[in-house]
Amino acid sequence: MDATRVLVTGNHAAGVFVNNEDTAVTLTDVVVRDSAVGPNHADGLDVRRGALLEAQRVSIFGNESVGVEVVDEGTQVILTDVVVRDIRLDDTTGDAGRAVEVVDGGELTATRSLFASSIEVAIHVANPGSLATLVDVAVTDVTSRRGDGAGGRGINVQLKARLTGSRVAVMRCREFGVLSTQGAVVELEDVLVSGVEYSACGLTTCTSQPFGHGAAAISGSVRLSRFELRDVASCGLLLAPISRSGAPASIDLDQGRVTGAVIGACIQIADYEIGRLTQGVEYIGNQTNLDSTTLPVPDAVDSVLIP
Repeated sequence: MDATRVLVTGNHAAGVFVNNEDTAVTLTDVVVRDSAVGPNHADGLDVRRGALLEAQRVSIFGNESVGVEVVDEGTQVILTDVVVRDIRLDDTTGDAGRAVEVVDGGELTATRSLFASSIEVAIHVANPGSLATLVDVAVTDVTSRRGDGAGGRGINVQLKARLTGSRVAVMRCREFGVLSTQGAVVELEDVLVSGVEYSACGLTTCTSQPFGHGAAAISGSVRLSRFELRDVASCGLLLAPISRSGAPASIDLDQGRVTGAVIGACIQIADYEIGRLTQGVEYIGNQTNLDSTTLPVPDAVDSVLIP
């Protein structure tokens, strides 16, 4: 199915639902807005079970729960010149509000796209086989959940999922700009992470886990090339293991700058090769450039799925 110059508004459950293999949908010059929760979540685009969706010049805003949901092995979503913004909390659960969620083996490619004004997590990628590829993408203005004040992450990749990208900016978020955890892999080049604050509860009810880190590998892998991490509340970089995960943690850097952090690099792995963090990398204007203080690490984020 092809749809051009269409307005989709005020639906329940999903604005556009694409389901099952051999199903393909192309959206061009389409607006999907103001989906509201009915019996289930109210995503803007919901694509699953091996379906294909291609969206060009599409605006998705004001929906509840998730802007773009990509679920199941074989499912593909290709976004070009797309804006996803102002995703609201699911009023039935009080959580989510994510721009994008890619889980259970789904694949997302986003080019020249903006993900703005999300709640809890902007881009969430989880589970083995799940893949997100970002090119010329901006992630901005992610806030914590209203209920408990937690969350606000820019990019969250976990549970053996993978995210790659080039020319990516993550700005004005909370807890983590970019997080790879529990066996996940993140590889970014020409990347900016800026303005990462503590979670909203960081100075009140969750003072033991305020986070506020630029890029973190917590039993996960992060590789950054030609990057800048700046103006973060705690660590520019955080490297730490999770004993129960069993997955190794690694950060590899090439040509970049870490500036405006309390600690430039927080390394919680004994005898980690510091050369992996200094190849053409400047640490400037941090209160401390390198520290091995043990800091708390987060649990995995739940995915938002409907039956």
